Amino acid sequence: MTFVPWPSLALAATLGVGSTLHCIGMCGGFSLMLTARGGHAWRRLLRFHLGRVATYSFLGSLAGSAGQRAAQSESAQRALALLAGGVMLALALHQFGVISRLVPARLAEVFRRATHRAAAGVRALAHGDGAVAQLLFGAANGLLPCGVTAAALGLAAASGSGLAGAAAMATFGAATLPALLLFARLGGRLALPWRARIGWLGALVTLLVGGITMWRGLQPVSNCCSHG
Repeated sequence: MTFVPWPSLALAATLGVGSTLHCIGMCGGFSLMLTARGGHAWRRLLRFHLGRVATYSFLGSLAGSAGQRAAQSESAQRALALLAGGVMLALALHQFGVISRLVPARLAEVFRRATHRAAAGVRALAHGDGAVAQLLFGAANGLLPCGVTAAALGLAAASGSGLAGAAAMATFGAATLPALLLFARLGGRLALPWRARIGWLGALVTLLVGGITMWRGLQPVSNCCSHG
């Protein structure tokens, strides 16, 4: 059995790159908080993102292990891939603004408030000094509710093993780094028209990755889901 599920890693990397604007919206503010303090800003940023990717990898190992136990048959493996693809298609529709029109306003407000409170709790860790505090800050950030992270975890669950799931999530997290580091460098000075274009591009990429994942779920297991 090979321990490197290349198709899952490629899809995870594509999803990470495609979710650039979403990740900036979720994590960009934290990056700016770390750089605004001056002095060794890049060290703080790298520790923060190392903690974030470590959390993703841990969650990916759990998702991959759960998926491995659940997928004891060809139909179960296909179902996992179809579920992961379905989550990504739903996320793409949300990015296009379709889901927000269908979800009751009260439910959307409850989710927004819950996310805001969780982010406030994580933000409190930003003022800690030392490498451990910055690693913990990033690790807590990785636990924030996020649709893109949920979609990536779907890929991890369908990857075939705990190790493969951890690798997929580590790849996803690493793929988000260039945009977040660039955002921290620019200080959020990206023009609004370009932000909108990047947002649409990210939605298209998510749609593409979701479609490919669902297509893999429809293929014979020997060609799409097994890594042996």
